[in-house]
Amino acid sequence: MNDSDVRLVVPKNCIGYSSSIGESFIVLPLSPKVAILYQSPKLHQECIGEDGALNHVSYKRGDEAEIRALNVHIAKSERYFNDEFVVGFKKEELEILKSDLSGVQR
Repeated sequence: MNDSDVRLVVPKNCIGYSSSIGESFIVLPLSPKVAILYQSPKLHQECIGEDGALNHVSYKRGDEAEIRALNVHIAKSERYFNDEFVVGFKKEELEILKSDLSGVQR
């Protein structure tokens, strides 16, 4: 669930591949506010916080950096596998993504 002020982008192939700490994960954005995450058991364990809750189940206002990072993973995956496009709910998300991909923070 994404309740942050930045919406998820959706790639043409509807799936994003990436990795963290040497483990792969798959993101299936269903809408600008909802995505399904598939990850290895090892990565799942790494994402459990000290309170026992998963760190990436629900993003709130203030978690925009995490959504921006996820959008970058989605865009890079799309560019690598298809070199096609991503779709954003509003132009704002695409402008943010463009700046993040270029390395110029907006």
